[in-house]
Amino acid sequence: MVDFHGDLGQEIRELKRRIRVLESASPLGYSSISEGALEIRSAEGLIVVGSARVDGTLSGSGTFSWTGGMNLQGDQNVTGPTTFTGQMTVNGPWTLVGAGSITGNVDLEGILSLLSDLLVKAGGRIVVEGGNPIVLEQSGGTAHILMGGSEIRGGDGGVGIYPGSGPSIISSSAGVRIAYLPTIDSASAGGAVPGTVWCNALGYFYRVT
Repeated sequence: MVDFHGDLGQEIRELKRRIRVLESASPLGYSSISEGALEIRSAEGLIVVGSARVDGTLSGSGTFSWTGGMNLQGDQNVTGPTTFTGQMTVNGPWTLVGAGSITGNVDLEGILSLLSDLLVKAGGRIVVEGGNPIVLEQSGGTAHILMGGSEIRGGDGGVGIYPGSGPSIISSSAGVRIAYLPTIDSASAGGAVPGTVWCNALGYFYRVT
């Protein structure tokens, strides 16, 4: 008959106590890994209720899925196609490098709606496509608005309207000049004095010859 009341019995009781402690313990509650790694292979094997913190580098591959708010501080680099669904607000300066397109309406607002600025750097232009494209550009200090075959040209010397053919109207500090004005003989102009400008009933101007 085995005597469990001696040293052997005490050791067995101690082993049973230690086994019960292991069975009911949370071994990762206050654990750390100094060497090696902890690998979790099951789906959703790592569940954090509360908060988690990473000091160093967090890297991985696959799909990153996140629901809820996100605060990122510091420089960010995103490589590859990126899609934003919903409202996006940018506070502060931003720069877009490369060709792109905007689909939908765009509102430009400044401190006051009448003081909003759309700045196009030197050498750039604004093009409105359509049946007769409209082009706004600047060359040699003169602004040009091209509409089909017509042009509006403005600068320090004045403003001019130049159709593809026919008279041109130039307004400057010296006055208003109509270049390439068509002519009409005095008899057809009701006897108007040659050299004067005559206007018919439809509002068209002619230089009387």
